[in-house]
Amino acid sequence: MTRVRKAFAILCAATLLGLILPASAFAATPPLRDVVLTHTAISPSVARPGDSVHVSWCFDTAYADQVRSIELWLGHSTGMGHAPNLYLQASIDPKANQLDFIVPAVSPSQPGNIWFVDLVWRDGAALDELALVPISIQ
Repeated sequence: MTRVRKAFAILCAATLLGLILPASAFAATPPLRDVVLTHTAISPSVARPGDSVHVSWCFDTAYADQVRSIELWLGHSTGMGHAPNLYLQASIDPKANQLDFIVPAVSPSQPGNIWFVDLVWRDGAALDELALVPISIQ
């Protein structure tokens, strides 16, 4: 129970920080295109390496000609910006609106070690984040 409380406290602190600081302080690298995939959710939001996690989203089909496939990354942040960190899966059909993945062996979430489920579109050599959802890894 203590781990769940700690994970919840970390998520609450990150949310509060997002409300206090201006949005420009969280400018994503790579750029975030949050209109292509909406209503992104993960279950469970607290997991251990080896656990299965379900990701779901709604794809805006207006982008179907441009975004033909997406990639799954585990994003990482130290609290000073974020970026895709660990490549997990390629060639995901965005119209599928869901996927499952196994949490890889990574260090646990804590202040200064923040993990995200990161859905990314590879636009040539550029990576564009389409959805970024926090996940607490124990």
